[in-house]
Amino acid sequence: MTKTFSIDKTTGTFADELLAAGFIRLLENLMGHLGEKDPAITQTDMGHYYQIDVEPGIDAAQFDSTLPAFPLAPVLRTAKNRKKLPDLLENTLYVVDYEEEKEKSDTFFTAYKELEGTLKRAYAIGDDGTFPFDAMPAPPHDHWEVFKLLNAPPMPINGYNQVLGQWY
Repeated sequence: MTKTFSIDKTTGTFADELLAAGFIRLLENLMGHLGEKDPAITQTDMGHYYQIDVEPGIDAAQFDSTLPAFPLAPVLRTAKNRKKLPDLLENTLYVVDYEEEKEKSDTFFTAYKELEGTLKRAYAIGDDGTFPFDAMPAPPHDHWEVFKLLNAPPMPINGYNQVLGQWY
């Protein structure tokens, strides 16, 4: 049973921290698929590497062909890359259409601008009981701000998509 993992700090940059955070997310998803809904996962900075501890541990014997593949981040489909992308399930967990999400965000925030101040505040603080979601267009994707950053110069969206294409 494996309870401890190490992530080398190979670049000496923030990318090492992002790698550790991504690995933790992978562990959380994996543990969820194995039936453990609230694993205790801790990250400790050990100088030249991060130590990731998980409780309960992971038994490699639990992995078999019935464990489904699970996405950690969606590929971003744009007008420019639409024909180049790999064939993936038409599911927003795997593929997000950038133009559709942009339109959804624009529509939502155009309607949002028309709301009175107390309703805007309710949305900002997450007061879902007060905010009129039923009367509003669909809100943007939870990760819309990240998608915008990935598609803004000089961010290489193709590099992002290539990494995810290798994962899937």
